[in-house]
Amino acid sequence: MIENPYNWYTECIEYAVKNKRSMQYGMFFLLKDNVPENIRNSYKKYLDLCIKPFLSNELHILENNKIIGFLETDNPIELEQIELFKQLVEKGYINNDIFPPKIIR
Repeated sequence: MIENPYNWYTECIEYAVKNKRSMQYGMFFLLKDNVPENIRNSYKKYLDLCIKPFLSNELHILENNKIIGFLETDNPIELEQIELFKQLVEKGYINNDIFPPKIIR
């Protein structure tokens, strides 16, 4: 069966912690605690899809194949996405020890 990435987003959005700035398709968001496993699996697929557009902003600073920081930006949406990326690494969804970062399955 062919999967539609937009479905991953729509499946997860009702379990989302709402972003302050933007909740558009293709952007990071966090999930509430205690979501069903099938939603968590769709969420991981969705996050995997979001990493490339996030990296295309080229706001990250690399050292030893790891993102160690971010360039300054005045864009509030970019700032929010950077903070969400950091939280996703901290929560164990994203492995930042390699570049490009990978979703932990």
